[in-house]
Amino acid sequence: MIIESEKFTAWLKNLRDRQAKVRVIKQIQRIQLAEAFVGDWKPVGGGVIETRLCFGPGYRIYSAIEDDMVLLLLVGGDKSSQSRDVIEARRILKEWRRQQAPHGGK
Repeated sequence: MIIESEKFTAWLKNLRDRQAKVRVIKQIQRIQLAEAFVGDWKPVGGGVIETRLCFGPGYRIYSAIEDDMVLLLLVGGDKSSQSRDVIEARRILKEWRRQQAPHGGK
C-alpha cells in the first residue's frame, strides 16, 4: 500500500518535466513491486529514506516504510532543495506516526 503526503502529491503534480514524472512513477512502482527499496537509496535519519534518481537536476524521493510495507511518500525534490526536503520529510513522518498512535499520540 502506498500513502502519499499532500506535499508529495503536490510536488509530483507540479513537476513540469513529463519524462521525469514518468520516471518517478516507475521508480515508485519498482519499490512497490519489490516490497523493498531498489536503486540508489540511503537512510537520511529519522526513519526517512532518500531515493536518488540520476537524471535532470538530481531528483529525490523521500519516503519511509511502516507496518508491513506501507510506503509513505513524504516529499519530492531535487539536489538544490535536499537539505530542506530531508527536514520536511522527517517532520511529516513524525506527524504521521503521531496520528497513527492510539488516541492520536495523546
